[in-house]
Amino acid sequence: MFVHRYSINKDFNINPSLFLVQCGFEDCAPGHGFGPVIRDHNLIHFIYAGKGYLEIFDNKVSLNAGQGFLIPTGVSAKYYADDSDPWEYGWFGYSGEYSNMIISYRGLSAFNNLFNFTSIGKTKKCIEEMVEYYGEHGNDFMAISKMYESFSY
Repeated sequence: MFVHRYSINKDFNINPSLFLVQCGFEDCAPGHGFGPVIRDHNLIHFIYAGKGYLEIFDNKVSLNAGQGFLIPTGVSAKYYADDSDPWEYGWFGYSGEYSNMIISYRGLSAFNNLFNFTSIGKTKKCIEEMVEYYGEHGNDFMAISKMYESFSY
């Protein structure tokens, strides 16, 4: 069963330092991909299961469960699921005046954009809750708190 759920609410910007732009999760079909595209915000993906590929900065990287990646603002990227073991992932997009500085506290930057994480279950639950809270009729304060929580993983 392939699941795709996301929320985009660019109108909620209570804190210009760091704010959530979009969030979602997907259990991808084989070969499903997105891009190449250039975004006006940073985008982080956490891979829960399976594997896939990221094409960024003229490199193709193979990624598996327990790994994640940052696509920085203004950078062209393409990513897609493996044909035989497609990935399941969650993501969120964020922006703000200090968004690059804040993410650097977790060791990420435009050129250090790959990471590992061990709390797959906690991260998955956190992003699912973020999606529930975010949106036109949601609780944006809780969604932002979930974004900060996911940075901790």
